Amino acid sequence: MSTDHNDGSPPPAAEPNAARPVAQPRMLLIGVGVLALGAAVIALRPKRRPSGPPAQSSARDLLRPGAPPSGAPTPPGAYSAAGAAELALVAPLAVGDPLAGGVVTRISAVRQGFMHVFATKDGQTFNLGVGLARAGVTGLRAGPYVVYILGSTTPNPAAYPIADALVRVIRLNAATPAPPGMSEGTFGGAAR
Repeated sequence: MSTDHNDGSPPPAAEPNAARPVAQPRMLLIGVGVLALGAAVIALRPKRRPSGPPAQSSARDLLRPGAPPSGAPTPPGAYSAAGAAELALVAPLAVGDPLAGGVVTRISAVRQGFMHVFATKDGQTFNLGVGLARAGVTGLRAGPYVVYILGSTTPNPAAYPIADALVRVIRLNAATPAPPGMSEGTFGGAAR
């Protein structure tokens, strides 16, 4: 039987479910249109803030410039010594204890919304501020608290392990009530 229909007979009837050549480009066009519309809706929708707790930040996000307006970091001795409330938050950590290869040199009372933990390592002093966390926070979360590396405008990788270790200590005490005066903090005299 020949597949050539030059013998004058009509071509066989098309099967009802056979794809028609004209429908394929039309379907492709509709598919591309749907994808473009979906992409436009996603791109134009308002950004929503997460409803749950913020995701954990990396140690690189800890840096938050906190030098006083003069530009010079406040020396550790200028901070009042911690009271019972501050010490409870970082317990069992105490002055003189090791912390990630460094040594805790001072634990301060709350000042401008933050308590401060100073540690030295390899001749450098690091000021770690502990305050209350807020939505959109950059810093390492420890329950309702957050830890920042303060007093510098450039990242110092030597501070990250110390900050991580402090966060682990505070997480153990996350249910401890915030010390009086602790807040989201102020930087350079301006509330944030």
